[in-house]
Amino acid sequence: IPLGDGGSGGDPDRLAGEPTVLLGSLLRIDPTPSAGAPYTVPTDNPFAGGDFDGRPGAPEVWAWGLRNPWRVAFDPANGDLWIADVGQNEFEEVNAVSPGEFPAGRGVDFGWSAFEGTEPFNDDEARDGTTFPVLTYRHGSDGCSISGGAPYRGSAIPELAPAYVYSDYCSGIIWALDLAGGRNLTLLDGFSEVTAIRAGPDGELYVLERGGDVHRLTPA
Repeated sequence: IPLGDGGSGGDPDRLAGEPTVLLGSLLRIDPTPSAGAPYTVPTDNPFAGGDFDGRPGAPEVWAWGLRNPWRVAFDPANGDLWIADVGQNEFEEVNAVSPGEFPAGRGVDFGWSAFEGTEPFNDDEARDGTTFPVLTYRHGSDGCSISGGAPYRGSAIPELAPAYVYSDYCSGIIWALDLAGGRNLTLLDGFSEVTAIRAGPDGELYVLERGGDVHRLTPA
């Protein structure tokens, strides 16, 4: 469950860097009711026992340091976690982390609001252990608000796998981020107010526009 920081701009209450609160975090729950509670906290959550690496946190929190995570996706092939996080004033970002002993993202601090992208933002929030984004871009001709986003694992366009496909609300551009190849490719342009790119059950991707149109990515 991705939650924004709840602030009026700039994280004035510094909530995103504080895992004792739920805002600015990625939460992980089991929706099965337990002992009168509406859900169950998995026992392998980082704060399920009360603290993680010597700091306290809410038991539901899986990761923190997020401003406005706009679409979260797990790669069904390898379990990588992808998060498109909307920036404040200058930078949009894509975060990606891989699983290890636990599912991807466990106990990760993604940096907001000490950083916007990779640039310092609130100096009083400087902290160790930040996991920086794998891609950032400035506001301007490329856009203003990132719209995630999913890794491609379909079969219609095999050469696209396993790129992370995403867009921006203002630019209308569809990009494919190929981390292994060190490339960020422009796939398509001319869309209007893209709100999300999501994968169907078969791994094929669909582009959602605010006006109501849904487009399926197909080979040229």
